[in-house]
Amino acid sequence: MASLTLPTTAVASVPLPPSGSLALYEDSLSLVPFVMNSAGSSQPIYLCVANTAATTGINTNEAIVSGGNNVNGATAHILANQLVVGSHIRIVLWGVCTSTAANASTFTLRCGAAGTTSDASVATAAVTAAASGSAIPFMVEFDFTVTSTGTTGGIAGYMTVTNNGTTGIAALATTVVISTVTATLNTTVAGYIELTYKSAASTTTSTFNGGYMEFLGIG
Repeated sequence: MASLTLPTTAVASVPLPPSGSLALYEDSLSLVPFVMNSAGSSQPIYLCVANTAATTGINTNEAIVSGGNNVNGATAHILANQLVVGSHIRIVLWGVCTSTAANASTFTLRCGAAGTTSDASVATAAVTAAASGSAIPFMVEFDFTVTSTGTTGGIAGYMTVTNNGTTGIAALATTVVISTVTATLNTTVAGYIELTYKSAASTTTSTFNGGYMEFLGIG
């Protein structure tokens, strides 16, 4: 079986390929294979970042549960102008929740240069926990679509929470929430994308055992 070794480099250091040719390289920041055309436009062959470690129990201290800068073993980094109209961000997470009060659990999509909870919030979605339940399994799925680009780009999406029964992170077996847009999304600069979680009180605590973030239709 033939093998191919890709050079690992920053996009700015990739030599521009001749007309009609492509350059294949591994981005030194995201460690994802990219292809560059003769016009200098780069596109990942496929971009999916997966958590390789579970989180600790999270409640009132907001914490990243997917993406960011090397958080839970994953890094989600997007280049300038890589998000285009129709680009799709899908996030799937699973874990367990213990709750003794009907607290709000808020998920926030953030984007910025830090790859931490200090990045700007661009969208949120929340679900209300049940007043009981110990280590109740759940799955959370997000779908976001880029609706416009530029310095004031836009994003829209929804969250689905699937719960094992009616206790724990939600009082319903299935909850669908349309995300609330909190700010514009600047697609003209490079940055990290992360999803965070926070509950309104320590009486609702969630642990995320695994998950992944994937990007489709990026340019």
